[in-house]
Amino acid sequence: MPKFWTKKTILLAIPAIFFIAPLTYIIYLVIIGKYSISEDFFIAILTFGFTGYAWLLKSEYDKRSELERLTFESRRQTYDKLLQPFIDTFASIAAKTPVNQANLNRQMTEAGNKLIIYGSDDVIRAFNRFRSVGQMQPPNSNRLIVEYGRLLLIIRKSTGFPVTELSIEEILGSFINDYDANAANFAPFLSQ
Repeated sequence: MPKFWTKKTILLAIPAIFFIAPLTYIIYLVIIGKYSISEDFFIAILTFGFTGYAWLLKSEYDKRSELERLTFESRRQTYDKLLQPFIDTFASIAAKTPVNQANLNRQMTEAGNKLIIYGSDDVIRAFNRFRSVGQMQPPNSNRLIVEYGRLLLIIRKSTGFPVTELSIEEILGSFINDYDANAANFAPFLSQ
């Protein structure tokens, strides 16, 4: 079936066939004088036709809105779980306590699996890039931090701010206290 004939297109075409087409034909017959109907009956037909079509359009809109709401909520929960290991790691670093690497790996694996199902394409790509940079040897913490900032920015765009004007530098500055003093260390990785 051609891509044009999606379920949505068919659901919108059916009421057009059953409501709009007969209504148009009746109006045509009345205009050319082949058919005579009372004004009350004509208004009733118009009301019935347009009401039915409007009801179907509203029903389709409500279904789509509910699906978008559920998708957004699933994404939000998935992104929260994805970011939780980082929040925990930053908290451990700030408190100068050891990071539980096994727990961190478990959380990342669980979040990554859910991300495949609920994440947007751009977020999945950014997460995969972040993970591949994290597995490079020797590790480059500055590049990894830039990739984390890029991941945060793409998550932000995916959760309702697609035209955000924030830059990666501003995102990094929001969680790196001395970002301005160390900006030169991150600069080579910002354009990659």
